Order: sequence, then structure tokens, then C-alpha cells
Amino acid sequence: MNKSKLLLLVRANWPLLVILGLAVFLRFYQLEEFLHFANDEARDAYVVKEMIERDFIRLLGPPTTIGNFYLGPFFYYFLAPFYLIFNLAPVAGGWAVAALDIITVGLIYFFTKKHFSTLTARLAILLYVTSFWLNIYERWGWNPNVLPFFTILTLWLTSQVFFSKKYRLIGIISLAAVVALAGQAHAQGLWLLPLVLLLFIISKRAALLKKNVVRRNLLYAGLFGLIYLLVNLPLIIFEFQTGGQNSRAVINWILTVRESISWLDRIEQGLGDFIQFTSQLVLNKEAIGFVLLLFLLPSSYFIWRQHSCLKGLIWSTQSRQLWALRAILFLFGLVLSSFFLTAEKKYFHFFLLLAPVIFIYLGFLFAQVYRRWGWWSRTLVLALVVFLVSANLLNTVTYWCNLKAGTQTGEFDLPLRDMQAATNYIVANSCAQARVKAVGVEDEQQAFQYLFARAGRNVIWIEDCGGYEFVITRNLQEDGQRFGRLRLLEENK
Repeated sequence: MNKSKLLLLVRANWPLLVILGLAVFLRFYQLEEFLHFANDEARDAYVVKEMIERDFIRLLGPPTTIGNFYLGPFFYYFLAPFYLIFNLAPVAGGWAVAALDIITVGLIYFFTKKHFSTLTARLAILLYVTSFWLNIYERWGWNPNVLPFFTILTLWLTSQVFFSKKYRLIGIISLAAVVALAGQAHAQGLWLLPLVLLLFIISKRAALLKKNVVRRNLLYAGLFGLIYLLVNLPLIIFEFQTGGQNSRAVINWILTVRESISWLDRIEQGLGDFIQFTSQLVLNKEAIGFVLLLFLLPSSYFIWRQHSCLKGLIWSTQSRQLWALRAILFLFGLVLSSFFLTAEKKYFHFFLLLAPVIFIYLGFLFAQVYRRWGWWSRTLVLALVVFLVSANLLNTVTYWCNLKAGTQTGEFDLPLRDMQAATNYIVANSCAQARVKAVGVEDEQQAFQYLFARAGRNVIWIEDCGGYEFVITRNLQEDGQRFGRLRLLEENK
């Protein structure tokens, strides 16, 4: 490609390049210093370390929070190359997830541009990239945080299978593998399988009735199922070896009522959590009413003006835009239903599967309003976008500044930098085997253990009141060496 063509390409795509540059900055800025590294991440780091140093084969992945069953091993194999590159340093997990999210941004852009418009695509990725909560989760090496990648890749591949006859066989094979891996990444990823099935049944309903294509569709379905099973072969082997341990855990969870709560209360609680997480993703949890208006008012207007398209939204097989809206609608419904099915506490990471489609849909609504009423609707949309982007960026910068100053309080307040500094101090000021007591850092104790192991130091964790050399505590009021959000006390020497 000569220089003139390159300049033309840059000029035509400069908004995309600017947003991608912003994404790189927000995902990688001081990643090692601000990384969230706690017991779950340390558990995964130990497994990957053992894979690299001893035996690379693993049949199981991380355990689930709800249900007490095991996921597949995908996430460990995904982390392994990064841990090799970074010499088993904890930052490897953050790099792995952040790099994958940059690819996710690109996929969101090209999928949205192809199915909606360039304006919608630019708005979607700008809002996605600057989301405060995504800036936390997509810089963090935890298995649920890869779900946005699988969501948008599933939509992209499903669209290719439906709308492109070329490479359809390869598309089906790839789609089956991606959906299977999504279920191994996190339990919420399992919803992508019924999503694909629903989209296939609705979009191909007419073809399914034609005798001359029944055999071909059965062949495709059989191939999809075969690849899905092959990708999940490690879990199948584990089931045979343990007499169905995972299956029994899932069945027991379904049959056991963990909390005495009626279905009406479950629906009310689940809907409330769903709305709160939507607000949290787009802006923050204190702005639920404002965020609801962002979705409901343009949606109501779109339905009123485009009511003739509602039938096509469900049944059309020709329009890429209606097909994409249908996919978003179905995924919304599936994830929302998961919030009704469980009585246990819901967490924000249960919602990450929806992150790409939330911003695609919001970008679509903004683009509809932008083009509707002339200069004042364009001004309104631009003002809303500037407000959302500015508010999220301000939250992000404030969070980083507080982490740097050691004044961050609440969730994710203890960065890897502080933990590493406390670990280095103990290593430098103790003998071969340090006796350490942890106070208020129980969620990070295994992570500290991993940091000590990387430094080649054995540690005895003291649970009682005496016999320790060092106390690692979050109590910043006591005397002792200060490391950001940590205090290090030296006792009983």
C-alpha cells in the first residue's frame, strides 16, 4: 500500500483510530500498578503456573460461584501464553483480558457498521470504550471478563452463517467452537447456545419446511453439535472419570431451594438488579432513572414511528438491521430470565455478556434521534454522548488518582502495586520463613501467597494472637509502614 492510499485510509477511518487509541490507553495505562489481583486470580495463576512447569493438560477450569460445579479449562489455556511471556507475573492476566477487549472493540465496530450504520458503530464503541465499569473489569485477569468478546464474536459468526453462503461450513464450525468456549469461560456464556438456536429457528423457519433443504440443515445441525461436544471433551472426560460429579452438582443446585423466596419476589429482585446493572454499565448506579429514560424514550418513539417494522423484527429474514435487533432482543430476554431463575445474590459480572449489545442498541437509538429532527436533535445527541463519555472518564481518572494516592475506598480499592510493595518489604526484612498475620485482607491472602512464592519466600500464616513477625492490615489508623491501602506492622520480633 502506497503512502497516498494509506493517508486516504487514515482520513476515512480517523474516528475509529482515535477511539481505538483511547481504548488502548484506558485498558493498559499503569495496568500492573492498578491491577486487581485477589484470591480467584491467584487460584488461576497457581493452576497456570503448574501447567507451565509440570503438566500442561487440564480437564477443568474455575469453579462457579453459584451451583458449585466446574467450568471447562478454556480460561487456563487462554492465560498460559501470557504467563509464559510475563514470567508468571500476575500482570499477565490483566494483559490477556485487556488485549482481548481491544479486539472486542474492533468486532463491535465492524459488526455494527455492517448491520446498522457507521454513525451507530462509532457511537457504540465510544460509549463501550469509556464505560467506567468496563474500564475496571476489562483490565483484570478474571474469567467472566472475556464474555463481551464471545458475545460479539457469536453475533458476527451467526450473521455470517445466515447472510453469506461463502464459507458457511467454516462459519458453522467456528460458531460451534466459540459458543462452546463461551460456556467454559463463565456460566452466563451458556446463554449463547440457546441464542444461536433461537436465531436459527426464527430466521430459517421457512427453509426448515422445504424438503430439499431439510437434509442440509440436519447436516449443519449435526456438525454444530459434534464440534460443540468436541470442544467440551475435557468436561465430558471428567464426567466419566468422576461418575457425573458436575452433572450431580448442577442437578442438586436446581433441586435445592437455597433461599425461601417466591417467584414474584425473584422477578421483582431480578428486574431491579438488571436495571441497576444497566445503569451501572452506562453511567453509574445512582442514575437509574436517567439511564432508563435514555433507553425507553427513544425506543418508544422508534416503535411508534416504525410500528410496521415490528412484525419484520420477529420474522424478517432479509434485513440485517432487523436481524441484529432481533439478536439483541433475544439476548436481553435470555440474560434477564437468568436473573429470575436464581434466588442468590446477583453480581455485576453476570451482566458482562450483555455489554456489547447494550452499547450497540444505545448507539442505534442515538443514531435514530440524531438523524430525525435536524440541528436540535443532533445537538441533543451530541450533548448526551459528551455527558456520558465525560462522566465515565472523570470517574475513571478519579478512581486512578485515588488508587495512586492510596485513598480509594470501596470495591477494588487494593491494587497490586500496594500488595507487591508490602510483599517486597517482608521479603527484604525477614529470614527464610516469615511468620505473617493477615487482618482484613482475607480475600487477598492467597494472592499474597502467590507473590511470596514468586519471590522464593516461604510464609507461615498465623491465625492466633501471637507468634508472628508481620501484620498485613487494611487498618490505616495504626502505626507502621504504609503501602497505599495497606499498613504493615512488625510485632514480636
